[in-house]
Amino acid sequence: MKKIAMILLIYFISFGIYAQNNADDYFSLGVDAYEDEEYMEAMKNFNKVVELDSLNEKAVIYKGLIKYQLADFRGALLDFNKSEDLGTLNDTLFLIRGITKIYLKDLDSGCLDLSKAGERGIEEAYEIIQEYCN
Repeated sequence: MKKIAMILLIYFISFGIYAQNNADDYFSLGVDAYEDEEYMEAMKNFNKVVELDSLNEKAVIYKGLIKYQLADFRGALLDFNKSEDLGTLNDTLFLIRGITKIYLKDLDSGCLDLSKAGERGIEEAYEIIQEYCN
């Protein structure tokens, strides 16, 4: 019985390592496809990353960026919010999420995100605030 438990433990540990390496491979393929503007191929790869590693906030951000590029602003916003829930709080996220909210006519919340981006050093955020928030 202990031998079976040990075999199962080794299997699950090695599967976890394999899944992580596999997620990294899919992530790299997704980035390459995104940079080549092959958005559907990139989305396939990032979906696989999230399937293998549901806490991978970078893959979720890329999914949001793809949806943004395809003018699916509601879907993009959902992904940007999910990435924030996973722990991503950076200046670029505030900028792109703010712009996305403005496209969705949520000016108050969008302008707040842009303000946070500006406070974090993204000067372009203030230009967008001047145009849409005043």
